[in-house]
Amino acid sequence: MTTEVLDPDPSPSASAVVDVVPAGRDPRRLGLGAAAIIAGYALVVAAISAGATSGELGPPDFVPTPIRLAAMFLLPAVIAAIGAVRRSQPLLVAAGVLCLAQSFIAFSGVTIPFVVPAILLLVVGGGPAGQRPTTNRERVGGVAVVLLGLAMWVAPYSLTETTCWVARPGPDGSVVYSPIPVTDTVTLGPTDLGSGCDGGTVTAQGAALAAVFGIGAVAVALFASTAPASNVGTPRS
Repeated sequence: MTTEVLDPDPSPSASAVVDVVPAGRDPRRLGLGAAAIIAGYALVVAAISAGATSGELGPPDFVPTPIRLAAMFLLPAVIAAIGAVRRSQPLLVAAGVLCLAQSFIAFSGVTIPFVVPAILLLVVGGGPAGQRPTTNRERVGGVAVVLLGLAMWVAPYSLTETTCWVARPGPDGSVVYSPIPVTDTVTLGPTDLGSGCDGGTVTAQGAALAAVFGIGAVAVALFASTAPASNVGTPRS
């Protein structure tokens, strides 16, 4: 004799609360883990950049290169964290695309390790649908985030200039840099420490435009992943 057990509440709302993803493979945890990996390695790359330029003569940039690189490399981590917390798969994919793109930024290959969290985010974001359906706003927002993130990388290097300078000792013994007109040859004075010309120097406008694109990407991610008011459940009478 066979006994059939009936579900006391077979409604879709009852089955929706069942998490079909094992706890150890929760997309939310995987997304946050990938974000942590990206953030950690972004700081490592920034530290490597700071070490490579320490001790060299040259005026300071408007935004120091290590700080600028860290902020730009951290963008996929922020997007991934938003996507993981709000369980938005399009945002996880967008973060994976940005992370994959930035893994090929440096010719030295120091950014290649970003490929690992990028693949993880693409797999998690492109997996089966989670507990809530994906909205069109999330899909469009994910595309917009990718475009803004790529524009953030292009902006500072499209607004550059060539600067020439002379380094002299200051009254307190520190090095003072004085700008000079762009020239092919520089005649040093008896107290001058050195001179040079730097091509491709990021301008204040370029750094500001990159910041606008980066902040815009985060704002779009927050807006796109916010559940519409119509999707919020109402109490049963």
